[in-house]
Amino acid sequence: MPKRLEQAKKILQAGGERTLKVSELNQALRLLETGKQDDPRLFSDESVYLWEELAFAYYEHHNLQKAEYCLREMAALMPGSSEPFVNLGAFFISEGMVNHAIMAYKEGLGINPNDEYLYFNLASLYASIGAYRKADAMMNNAILNNPDRGLNYMFKGDLALERNQYEAAVQSYRHALELLDGEHWIDMRKSCTMQMAVALMHLGRYEECAAVVRDLIAVDPDYGDAYVVLARCCREMGNNDLAKWYARKAEQLYRLQKSRIKN
Repeated sequence: MPKRLEQAKKILQAGGERTLKVSELNQALRLLETGKQDDPRLFSDESVYLWEELAFAYYEHHNLQKAEYCLREMAALMPGSSEPFVNLGAFFISEGMVNHAIMAYKEGLGINPNDEYLYFNLASLYASIGAYRKADAMMNNAILNNPDRGLNYMFKGDLALERNQYEAAVQSYRHALELLDGEHWIDMRKSCTMQMAVALMHLGRYEECAAVVRDLIAVDPDYGDAYVVLARCCREMGNNDLAKWYARKAEQLYRLQKSRIKN
């Protein structure tokens, strides 16, 4: 890594131990700008994320203008990537600038129409302001662009669950689970299965819900929330003794988890 970028990296690394001064951030910015002017190819590897680090550091100082500038410089160095716009939209949302966030997400989708995270963020944003038709349109577009991506169906299920559309949520989660195949999707599969169980419980389909949760426990016996749902299902089906056992099991797991966090 060239000397200027090394100096900028060293400044930003100090931010892990203390809050950086604005003068330090400005120095890091000058170093990155000079490096970019000399040779933009210097940022063809992980060095490009120095701009992202600097953006977050500026945002800690509530300097949204400089944070946006850094993310846009990063975007210019990553043609075809919508990644910087995920953070830019998040910054705008934190500031209550909903319209700016919408525009940032749309700008990112204009660069990469296959970014399901941008679709979901935009859909969630629309849903939060009651624009449900636009939210649904975003997720439908995501699925049209990536019909084989399980995450899109999972996100669509999440939106349906937020709106108490439980049957639609179940269908979306089932489709997601068919597509979320492979070891690297295990955590997503567990989350998706749990959400589907919650939707089934709300529908009063307790036997089906219990079966889904038992499958989840077979994969992860220490999933505390699963035992809570199972206890509820058993109680609703009239098996109070088993419901109590599952409730105690959930409590034991929560205690164990809390003790691990303390240690």
